[in-house]
Amino acid sequence: ALPISGTNNVTKSNVGAGIENTQGKIEYQKQVIPSNDGSGSKVIIEQWTNLKTLDSRRDVKEVLAGNKVQKFTSRYVKNGGKDYISIQRDQDGKAISGSDQPLEKELADAASEQVSKYWTFDAEKASYNTVDWKVEGIVKDSDGKTLKKLLSIDVNLYRHVYIDEATGLPVKAEAFKMLNGSLKPDGGTETFEYKNVDNDGMIFDTSAVTLTKLQDSSEYKLSPSFSVEQKLKMVLIPELRVKLQNISK
Repeated sequence: ALPISGTNNVTKSNVGAGIENTQGKIEYQKQVIPSNDGSGSKVIIEQWTNLKTLDSRRDVKEVLAGNKVQKFTSRYVKNGGKDYISIQRDQDGKAISGSDQPLEKELADAASEQVSKYWTFDAEKASYNTVDWKVEGIVKDSDGKTLKKLLSIDVNLYRHVYIDEATGLPVKAEAFKMLNGSLKPDGGTETFEYKNVDNDGMIFDTSAVTLTKLQDSSEYKLSPSFSVEQKLKMVLIPELRVKLQNISK
């Protein structure tokens, strides 16, 4: 299934021994994905999840060479999944516009379920405990951490992920392509960061900009043959939502 932001991250219950959650803490994840075209550009994904309420925020920042921000979007799931909020930001992170997509109960429940399924430390750890990943060995990184090296192969794409044995969470990932019988790097090294942070009351606050209220999802003409996941995808992905809005007029 597709993460509700519409953006795939690197695949994805008890938090690892090295990152113990406590009441009031928010799970924070950061992933930096360098481009594979040698331009020096990258995508930075930051994510915050409240395990108690399943409120979640996901920032996706597209950065060009020289650290010039090309696009910066924050997406929130709030109020038990009833509100899916998207905010566009300038290169300094200031909110400049935004929208709120109200979700009927069926889709709200599905949105909250997807937060739990994709956007938590436990979900991230579980994604590497599948038949798609094979253990290649144990290595030490530069600061002495013990890392488990995993391999996944998809046709001619070879992907290595290094898991911190203390937490069960990834530290870095590398991709290679098989060309003319040998493996060649496919892009730079992705890096990951995980920690618990205090809820300062601002992480999920969306009041910095006036939100455009979109029509309730119950007003869209969604085919009864669609699964709940398909309906959620149709409503939340902007390009698909525009088509629904036209059909519903």
